[in-house]
Amino acid sequence: MEVIKSNKGGSKLCYQGYMYTKHTTRKTVQWWKCVKRSSTACKGSITTSLQNENPTPGQPHNHDPSDISIKYTKSRYAMKEQAALTRDKPSQIFAQVVSTCEDDVQAMMPREENCKRTMRYQRPAPPVPQSFADVTLPAEFTITTNNQQFLLYDNGQNAENRMLVFCSPDSLRRLAEAHTLFMDGTFSVAPHPFKQLYTIRVPFKDVTVTTVYAFLPNKNQDTYRELFQSLVDKCQASHLQLNVQTVVTDFEDGVLRAVSAVFGRHINNQGCFYHLTQATWRKIQSLGLVPHYKMSDDFRLFCGMINLVGYAHPSIWRVVEWCQKEEATVRTLIQQDAVGTPPVKRVQQRYVQLQLRLQNLCRDLTSGNKTIAEFLRGVGWNIRLNH
Repeated sequence: MEVIKSNKGGSKLCYQGYMYTKHTTRKTVQWWKCVKRSSTACKGSITTSLQNENPTPGQPHNHDPSDISIKYTKSRYAMKEQAALTRDKPSQIFAQVVSTCEDDVQAMMPREENCKRTMRYQRPAPPVPQSFADVTLPAEFTITTNNQQFLLYDNGQNAENRMLVFCSPDSLRRLAEAHTLFMDGTFSVAPHPFKQLYTIRVPFKDVTVTTVYAFLPNKNQDTYRELFQSLVDKCQASHLQLNVQTVVTDFEDGVLRAVSAVFGRHINNQGCFYHLTQATWRKIQSLGLVPHYKMSDDFRLFCGMINLVGYAHPSIWRVVEWCQKEEATVRTLIQQDAVGTPPVKRVQQRYVQLQLRLQNLCRDLTSGNKTIAEFLRGVGWNIRLNH
């Protein structure tokens, strides 16, 4: 007779090829019921002392005993226990445990990925860091899901303004080959103690894919310069030549200055239209013009014309895991394209129609069929309809 741990942390009694879970406890005895009482309606039972001794079989079972099932259960628990107590990789634990199993037990094992997922659930995430000095990355957070190096740059625990930059070797190559870079920072998902998650995307066929994820301490120009310089240095160390010609960003002055300082003054800086419309709306709010904007059609149209002139929190461990998963998604997209499956660009139909109308307006302006004032008014109406 043997008592082992169940999947939910309880106890399972193994006796003569059958497994039981605890049912009730009285003053001097414990009642156990067959683990298959739900799946096969088995009424098999057994009683023991409170010390799990003196087993006395009760109702008979409606199925044969199976030592293999017991060995399988013990093997699965061994994986979970080792995952909880060590920092070994789930793939190493799986290989180690399976190598000691009999053939019949190996045949019962689920797929390796399922076992590894279960093991990862047993492993608690590191405590949420309260300061930059507390951020110590375990090994599994520095690699991709296919074991490529993911952590590209870390300026160290003693840095006053801590920075973490993630980029796989394949993503770095795509970054170096790209002529256009799309950059943007997100503050709402930045894990404490960082202030923003900054991403860099590059064109791939008809879509864009993320290549760089950077956890930044602030939005200072020096911080952006350090980020961009880390990418330049890594490209040089990897014998890659950056080919960037155009950078599309928001209208943050620190980013624009850092781009010119690191990538060169020849870089064509383009503002993002989406961020321009956001900036326009914030300005309307700060000037107290929201009531006028809501009541005046002409004023709303004028604001749309202004936009066209320019057109010419989770923990850090959860966010890093999200970055790893997105990197895997990008990798899958690249592999699918390699075998002939084109990437799908998901665009709402209203934006397709907007693009067509704007193209028609541009053609009319170029051909002289519309004046600049008519062109701006037409685009202003379209922006009003779609925002």
